[in-house]
Amino acid sequence: MLRLPVKSLVRFKCVCKSWLSLISNPHFAKSHFELSATPSNRVLCVASSGSEALSIDVDASLHDDSALVSLVSPRPQPGEPVAIFGSCRGFLLLGRDENPNLYLWNPSTGFHKQLSCPEIVRKKYIYPQPYLIGFGYDPSTDDYLVVVLCQDDSVFFSFRTNSWKKFNTPFQHRLYQYRVIYTRSGLFFNGAIHWLAHSPIKIKHVLVNVIIVFDLIEKNLSQISLPRSYFSDRVFRHRLCIMGGCLTLCCWDVDSTYVWMMKEYKVESSWTLFVIHNRKISPLCFAKGGELVAFSCHSELKFHDKGKFLELMKFNDEGNSLELMKFKDKGNFLENGKYSYDIYPCMAAMHTESLLSLPSDCGVSMKTPPTETNQKNCEAGEIVQS
Repeated sequence: MLRLPVKSLVRFKCVCKSWLSLISNPHFAKSHFELSATPSNRVLCVASSGSEALSIDVDASLHDDSALVSLVSPRPQPGEPVAIFGSCRGFLLLGRDENPNLYLWNPSTGFHKQLSCPEIVRKKYIYPQPYLIGFGYDPSTDDYLVVVLCQDDSVFFSFRTNSWKKFNTPFQHRLYQYRVIYTRSGLFFNGAIHWLAHSPIKIKHVLVNVIIVFDLIEKNLSQISLPRSYFSDRVFRHRLCIMGGCLTLCCWDVDSTYVWMMKEYKVESSWTLFVIHNRKISPLCFAKGGELVAFSCHSELKFHDKGKFLELMKFNDEGNSLELMKFKDKGNFLENGKYSYDIYPCMAAMHTESLLSLPSDCGVSMKTPPTETNQKNCEAGEIVQS
């Protein structure tokens, strides 16, 4: 059973009580995740309104209806839009800038847990001060962490202790040096959370971009240099992702999409570039067959008369829809699929199916709406000193 896909195991819970007990066992779930020969490669999209969500198996054909799974996502309040703040080991961290409440959700099992931030987090980290947020896993303690970094102070939520804690390491002062690019949500990879940012260094009056790295085991802050041949003044949009098991930087100019893959983690000389001569795509991953999977970006660009980028204007001639595309040989079009969802970039993330649960079993199944009692029990307590 350890080799069966998650979708089948979820269905098999209904066969008998002994199978339900086995498949629901945390040790079985962990062994299944670690031994899975072919982990799923899915993109999880959360609609901008309502509670609809769509999970798409990008390893299958984009014309295969069986590769689509419709889901119901948890919301801070019914109808409120949400953003995806992080993805790790089958869990997604959902929230929104205007609401300090966060949700952790496993779309495969329906499990979700609400984090109600303490007052100190509401005032100092969520609004109005700028902050960085990320979600990841610390294998040294078998714990999932939500990290909130701010210039004044920084905290993290431990799902094992079910509490917010302050960091002992005085690294906050270093955050003054950086200005985050595009999104405050970090990318979890290789035991650390990553953000793309402007450094305080300038070359020829242009800010040098770097990747900020927060190690979840060591609880320290460092940075990764971008490729030496990367010119930030020539590109107008940037995004970090994971492609082919590598930390990847995607960026765009007036004609093309540039994909920089770091073949060896934290080794600057290992940055490898390939160019796609199509600026209206946003790469996501490589499918198991080697095809490049990307979002289609319905957009029009505006430029100054001297060719400098001015603004990006989104449009969609066919209404609010999501379009995925596949390319072979890293650039030749293969196929596409269109889905009637109003999706924005911050509301989609790569997702691996898993049966994993949290170290503490305080959570709510999506099949059973949370009651006032269990909702209260799942809320986070006050900050304690780490």
